Amino acid sequence: MAKVVLAVLVLSCVLPLVFDCEISSKERGRWRRQARAGPLAPAIPVSLPYYASPDQLVDSCPRGEVQVSGGGCHKLLTRGPCQVTEFVLLNLETNQGYCAPRLCAPDRIFVFGDQLCHDPLNDRLCPPGRQLYESAFGTPVCQCPDGTYEVNNDSYDTVCEPILSMTGVCPPGKVLWFRDFSLPPECLPDPCGGKNLYRGPNELPFVPFASDYGKCYQLGQMSGVCPAPTWYSLALDRLQGVCSTLEDAGYQVFDSYTLSFFSYMYGPPIPREGTVPLSSAAVPYKMTGTTVGPYGPSTVSGTSMSMYGNGRGSKYSVDASSGQAYDEATQPLSKGNVVKGELIAYLKGLMDSASGPGSSLDFLQAPSGHKFHEFFKIVKAIMSDLVSGRSHHRSRRAPLPHATPGNVIETRLVGCRAGAQRDINAKCRDTILPARPPFDRVTRAAPPVPPQPGCPGGQVYNLQRICTPGNSVASSISAANLG
Repeated sequence: MAKVVLAVLVLSCVLPLVFDCEISSKERGRWRRQARAGPLAPAIPVSLPYYASPDQLVDSCPRGEVQVSGGGCHKLLTRGPCQVTEFVLLNLETNQGYCAPRLCAPDRIFVFGDQLCHDPLNDRLCPPGRQLYESAFGTPVCQCPDGTYEVNNDSYDTVCEPILSMTGVCPPGKVLWFRDFSLPPECLPDPCGGKNLYRGPNELPFVPFASDYGKCYQLGQMSGVCPAPTWYSLALDRLQGVCSTLEDAGYQVFDSYTLSFFSYMYGPPIPREGTVPLSSAAVPYKMTGTTVGPYGPSTVSGTSMSMYGNGRGSKYSVDASSGQAYDEATQPLSKGNVVKGELIAYLKGLMDSASGPGSSLDFLQAPSGHKFHEFFKIVKAIMSDLVSGRSHHRSRRAPLPHATPGNVIETRLVGCRAGAQRDINAKCRDTILPARPPFDRVTRAAPPVPPQPGCPGGQVYNLQRICTPGNSVASSISAANLG
């Protein structure tokens, strides 16, 4: 608890220096309102079920990774060598990986058409059955969820059907599968000798094991099949089961500091089913050493810490008639806000380690009339949500066990599709582990929120996530057919 009190004292002493002002209700009243750009022309494209030749190879990295200048191969849509407010994307023009602003929390996807951060499970964004995913370029794509695939039904409509299952497009005794991943799927005998013909609708399929010819195991299996911490996953390029870490199967495992930082910078996470967090291999945040970020080094009471980026979390309201989200209280995007977010996240980590998640926050207060009275009210409100865990709610439907821990979030990088490695299919996830059973059509209606940071009035984000006049952005997005 002594460390917690010390951290609060650091907050009290350093923030006026960082902000060059006292924190008061008058100062909060000067928080600017973020201008929201009007809707742009391009719609969200739909992933193709098959990509014709030729290949358009980008680099020598694995398919779900990209070469970052001077930094080797790094997983797309993850932090990689970037700062905490950035992630790795592929530059459409140079075919090089680079560090791009996240703009959204990791459980949301930025849509260029309306310049908002959307819930990927919102069923109003994509055609029936499809969900929102993200390409290697950071653009939204509508695609069938993992464990399902795009096929044409008897009416020549493209629908999402579960792989390795008896579906409406296959005759009895046949399942939807691939002869080879260079060809579209078709109705074939079950490669697991009938196990997939008799499994329940809420179970994941059985897949032939790459390491033991003739054996089939169920996706998501761990005990007796894969050593910890790996899970039985589907390698699409080989059409076989492999033991894969969650990270290699398209998930991210965050430490508590990073989650707290994201909550402050981008707002609370979308409510979902959550269980005890998994241990993370991420290096714990330390307020020691000197790191030069976009604002240069910053020293607080003799201790240096890195400046990660801009933006902060805020409360949003949604116009019920239009579905548009507006920022009600956005702070200026300054160094001070980033420092404040880092210190609050650090304090959250100290609270967890010192006293556990049920710790009292009564010491976070100052007498009425004191210059820090309003500041402590803000900190206490934010910390109360973080410590009590109110940012993680339970819903009626639960994802599968590997996807339920509160610190595990899907990257939402598009899954690879059959055929050539080109366009958005050049860089994609070639190993999948579905978060939900194939017939679980769960949807949510979390409202969209503005990106952090926002663009000045009259400007919008382009494909490189740089603020640019809106007309040029719309034409470039349409020309690339990226939406």
